[in-house]
Amino acid sequence: MNKKLLVVDDCEDIRFLLSTLFCQMGYEVVVADCGMQAVKLLKEDLSTHVVISDILMPNGDGIWLLKSVQELSVDIPVFLITAGADITREEVINLGAVDLFRKPLNIAELENAIKRVLIAEPIAL
Repeated sequence: MNKKLLVVDDCEDIRFLLSTLFCQMGYEVVVADCGMQAVKLLKEDLSTHVVISDILMPNGDGIWLLKSVQELSVDIPVFLITAGADITREEVINLGAVDLFRKPLNIAELENAIKRVLIAEPIAL
């Protein structure tokens, strides 16, 4: 079964680029243009394995989406991306995101981070 990624960005070119690249890498990709649409998609289908979201978007920014994913009580890792949000990597990690990537994106670094999350074994308590 392919791992499903949800790519969320208000820029159509970024959505197209990331969905195309990740599809070529063997992932199933679903896209949304804002946080509100992403939450709607997640509520309809909780089989998403990773969320990759821009921070600065109308109708539910990336931080709002991150908090919304946490409120859904699902364990879906969220990566945040940005070209200009005034937030640090440490701040987004403290909020619960896996990591922060700055645009222009280094796709290889983002893919490696996603792979690490997907292969990580849950810790038995």
